[in-house]
Amino acid sequence: MKGRLSNLRITSGKYKNKRLLSVPGKSFRPMSERVKESLFSIIRSEIQDAFLLEFFAGTGNVSFEALSRGAARARLVEKSSVSIGLIKDNAELLGVKENIEVIHSDVFDYSENVSPDIFFAGPPYGENLSATILVHAREKKILTPDTLVIIQHHKKDLPGSIGYERIDYREYGITALSFFRLL
Repeated sequence: MKGRLSNLRITSGKYKNKRLLSVPGKSFRPMSERVKESLFSIIRSEIQDAFLLEFFAGTGNVSFEALSRGAARARLVEKSSVSIGLIKDNAELLGVKENIEVIHSDVFDYSENVSPDIFFAGPPYGENLSATILVHAREKKILTPDTLVIIQHHKKDLPGSIGYERIDYREYGITALSFFRLL
């Protein structure tokens, strides 16, 4: 793989301080450690033995952090071939290949209802995809009313919540996390 070990690391749990492979450049925008630590502090009571579905998975940073903190398994959906390779290589580095499933697909072509405990999406900034993701997930019945839905977005791209109850919202510089449940 063309990835190299980066400053991107697991912040807590079984794989704490393990570094992940990434590709330098502006096309990758992994979640910062500050935001990641805050996210997992907020959802700590929901992560144990959870099944996580991650859209726009990138390097797998969020899913691997979840596995490190006690999630049982993760399904990562990503359309970039480079990212798919990074996810698989990072899973091998951490020894969690059996705990993940990687789906090479555009997230808007994905429609399998797998009833995740946690759904996370971190779409590219500047494309206003957050609301579209929520509509897609609801219309394709990807989620259940029990699924905790988390969208990472630019703070100016506040996702609409039609069909969802917004249960939390946090800002970290230009990054925001919105938390929802289906109505």
